[in-house]
This record gives sequence, C-alpha cells and structure tokens, in this order.
Amino acid sequence: MDAQVEAFVKEYGAQWSPPSTSDQAAGLGNRIASYYRPGMTFFINGHAMRLETQEDVTGLMTAEIQGAFEHGVAAGAELVMRHYSVDICSPTSAICQITFEFKPAKDGRCAGQDFEFTNFYGYRAEGAGVKAGWEFVIRDQEANEMGRAMGVGGN
Repeated sequence: MDAQVEAFVKEYGAQWSPPSTSDQAAGLGNRIASYYRPGMTFFINGHAMRLETQEDVTGLMTAEIQGAFEHGVAAGAELVMRHYSVDICSPTSAICQITFEFKPAKDGRCAGQDFEFTNFYGYRAEGAGVKAGWEFVIRDQEANEMGRAMGVGGN
C-alpha cells in the first residue's frame, strides 16, 4: 500500500495551483474535494467539522478557496508541497504528514508573508463502495499561519 498512498499524496499536492479567476477557484475547489471521502472530518485548533456527503465536502472546499481568492489571498499566490511522509497504520489506512509552502502574490494582500505549514491527513484505501481518499485532516498550522499572514490572529 505504500506506493499507492505515496502516489495519492503526490497527486494531491500537485493539484494546489492557486486560481487566477473566480471560475478557476471553483474548479480548484471541486478538484481538491475529490480527494476527500464522504463523512470526512476537519480538525482545526480543537474544533471538529464532519462533512457527511461529497457535496458537503465540495461546498466547503470551494467556499474556502473562493473566499481566499475574493479576499486577495489566493490570486497569483503559490502553494507548493515541500515534504511529505507516510506512516502505514493498517492494510487500509495511513497517516500522512504534508508540508506546504505558501508564497502570496507580490502585489496581494499578504505580500511578503511567506510561510510553511504542515497538515496531517488520514488516508483510507478504497472499500465498501467508497473511493480511496482522506477521511480526516488536522489543519491547525494552516489556519494559524494563514490568520497571521492576513493579520487576523491565529493560535
């Protein structure tokens, strides 16, 4: 399963090209959401949000990406996967640690506020009629660093 999970992580990391238009933001939201399983849970700074359907996941991811675009954070920015690790937990699951580097556009709202963040993802192999994908993500660093860059705090 190692090779399968690593290929999934690399493919996921390659999807993150920040949008230049609102339509591209919606398309990116749809693509990113396709990597998450229905019933997935987002954890951010001690808060949990469970999304029961694929439509819920798509709605959240699209709203987040379009929101970042509309607030001048995503347009022209660069988000690059810098490092990842995979720890196999069972024949059907793994914990993946992915570090991204965010470089805001030079003329954007967060210009000069480059940062890295690491998210932890729970991977589940295909089974019971559900495709392989993330079933949870812990996004504390992402939320905190983005908040700092935008000047809205963070823990």
